[in-house]
Amino acid sequence: KKYFRTKIMPEMKETFGILGFTYQHAYQLFKAFIEIDFDNSGEITVKEFHGFLGLKASRFSERIFGILDLDESGALTFNEFVIGIWNFCTYDAMLITKFAFDIFDIDDLGKLQLAECEALIRMVYDEADADPDLMKKIDADKDGEITIDEFAALIRRQPQILQPAFDMQRALRSKCFGMKYWELATEKRK
Repeated sequence: KKYFRTKIMPEMKETFGILGFTYQHAYQLFKAFIEIDFDNSGEITVKEFHGFLGLKASRFSERIFGILDLDESGALTFNEFVIGIWNFCTYDAMLITKFAFDIFDIDDLGKLQLAECEALIRMVYDEADADPDLMKKIDADKDGEITIDEFAALIRRQPQILQPAFDMQRALRSKCFGMKYWELATEKRK
């Protein structure tokens, strides 16, 4: 507790304030970080992260971890953990949909080619092939491109398409402060 109070809190006080974490919440996140950091390296590896969540690693969950890893070191520092938890846990369904879409919209044009969308689905489900029936539903206007609007409309009708992403968020929310806390934080974020 002394280390947190004398070292971590002074360094991250502004970040905690911006994100709306009280001293107690910040300390709880620090304790969770220490618990997750099984090897006491001061960083969380992708394996430790999945172990904490109780989820099987997939290419998609590893990609999410990679996005949280701001310095691309292959591990999360406490700062990255705090910011990443807050960002991902305060996403609503639309932001998770956009997050998944944006992973593959590399040119930032707001649309995916059918092959890119198929790669997204394969990554989310960690499968070699995407369901052909699902792929037909995704390209609603049959133009060979999927806009964020088409993708979002599909996810609203069939949220199970991104179920692994929603499951990961639910696991993070449950492990850190609980669902109710994050539902309120999500509303504040809007």
